[in-house]
Amino acid sequence: VIDPVAHAKSYPFAIPDFSFVFDAGEVRRIAGTVIDRRDRVPVLAAGSNQSPEQLARKYHPFGRAVIPADRVKLHGFDVVYAAHLSSYGSIPATFQASPGTAVTVFVLWLDEAQLALATMVQRVRVRLVSDRIEPEPLVTLKL
Repeated sequence: VIDPVAHAKSYPFAIPDFSFVFDAGEVRRIAGTVIDRRDRVPVLAAGSNQSPEQLARKYHPFGRAVIPADRVKLHGFDVVYAAHLSSYGSIPATFQASPGTAVTVFVLWLDEAQLALATMVQRVRVRLVSDRIEPEPLVTLKL
């Protein structure tokens, strides 16, 4: 049983400092690896959506989840507190336009089922603004 106060206070959970593939609860570094993303939708991730721990809670119960996550620089935006509480009591992060700012975040590459689940859970559909990201040098995006 998770202590709800401790859980909310641990937000945004552990976030890797490298690109990774979340695969059935395991995390694999993907620096320098080519991952086929052709049948996936790029979605910007802020806050706990960058954390493998949170990905496990959201996606693993629904079967084997494989999610490539590229660490990128997002230009023209910043990550700020959202104006609401999450269902578990933390104040989530969101994106805010901020000219001249560059922030490091993740792009999650979701398949259609994962995207549908993310849309239902997050109650919002966020797509990638491709001209505003700068991939880490060792990540090869295959579109």
